[in-house]
Amino acid sequence: MKSCPYPSGLEKAYVSSVVLDERDGKMVVIKRIDKRAREIERLFHNTLRARKLPAMTAVIKKEELWLDYISNAKTLGENLTKHMVKRVGAAVADMHKISVPAVFIFTDGVDIKFKKWSDFIKETIVYGSERQNKRHGFDKKTTLAIIKQLSAFNFNEPVNPVLLHGDLHSDNILIANDEIYIFDPAYWVIGGDPFYDLALLAINLNDELLSAFIEGYGYD
Repeated sequence: MKSCPYPSGLEKAYVSSVVLDERDGKMVVIKRIDKRAREIERLFHNTLRARKLPAMTAVIKKEELWLDYISNAKTLGENLTKHMVKRVGAAVADMHKISVPAVFIFTDGVDIKFKKWSDFIKETIVYGSERQNKRHGFDKKTTLAIIKQLSAFNFNEPVNPVLLHGDLHSDNILIANDEIYIFDPAYWVIGGDPFYDLALLAINLNDELLSAFIEGYGYD
């Protein structure tokens, strides 16, 4: 079994344990993640595939998740051009055209729990502030100021909840064979307001690239 040092872009995206190995006669990327994360990632790829959008084959084998190994692939972070970011905008728009019945998450990898969007956002704010404190990111005063500002907003329930990625940034978007693969979704949410994804990506793009993304995504 090998680690994943190959120029596939995958090693830049995954925080979880990732190895590359031959299984059933082909090379696959193997992720060792908890049950909930395995189920969510499989559901995410299967949902994209059902809509005929580029997606990896995701297979659960006991406590492992097997994904396609795509050779010579690069992440968007390695190819940040206006042309490519515009194409990614169109790909994200296609993903956001997939409607889901309501805001929901997996609780244990199998059971689905429906949530109010406002409750999810509040929980996300708390979780984010705790991570900042543990990682010595923002100082406590800044974190509390951000929480205060965000808590003042009224986060309305999305009228038309859509499939979300939940952790959309340039290293979770893979470019290969003229296709764009959105992968490695968050394990804490599946459906909700598309602006959640858009905000995550926007903070990592400069004005020029953000304009290109919006042009590809559309204004509707």
